[in-house]
Amino acid sequence: MTTSASQIIDVEALGWFTVTAGVQARPLWVAADNSRRVLFIRFSPGAALDRHVHDGDEVQYVLEGSVGDDYGTIEAGNVGYRPSGCTHTVHSSTGATTVAFITGGVKPVADGEVGGPASVVIDVGAVPEQELRPGIFAREVWSDPDRDRRALVVRYEPGATIARHRHVGDEFVYVLRGSLGDESGVITTGNAGFRHDGCEHTVSTTTGATVFAVVRGGVERAEV
Repeated sequence: MTTSASQIIDVEALGWFTVTAGVQARPLWVAADNSRRVLFIRFSPGAALDRHVHDGDEVQYVLEGSVGDDYGTIEAGNVGYRPSGCTHTVHSSTGATTVAFITGGVKPVADGEVGGPASVVIDVGAVPEQELRPGIFAREVWSDPDRDRRALVVRYEPGATIARHRHVGDEFVYVLRGSLGDESGVITTGNAGFRHDGCEHTVSTTTGATVFAVVRGGVERAEV
């Protein structure tokens, strides 16, 4: 049987580009049709993005520092959601590094322009943790049932495994702590993996791991 391999992303091997003064971005993954992408975004202390409106949505995990907008501040270890139509200015007084999952794009708007739905700050620690299978626990921090999408913080205990399965839809994972492996290799702390639609693999960890994952669709048991 032919295995449809996952992709391991070496984050440090990827370059940065300047978005605006004090703000840089590092592309981690882009969909073939360019409709979705994942970026590292790095703010220097006091940096800001000009006022803009989202044409599509964004889920953002703050790795370090804090990021604020018109509606609140996302601290390290928490998540922000910017729905389509959200109009805001983004800034960081402390400096920050985030990983952002973006659908669509953004358009500049005039200073003072308002409109659209508010962004949402999600306190990850306040979301109940549920056991998915032995040794694997998840907090579902955001979901979009209409398009079968969700974001999760998943914690694997040392030695935990997921039996061979096939992705029906895709999944992007960023390893916050520990390491996580499959047939393509091991994703270490600070690196990422992409499991495309049709990917078949077995997931395991010897060290334990905590990951932030954004998932479209689901999985089904694969024939061994």
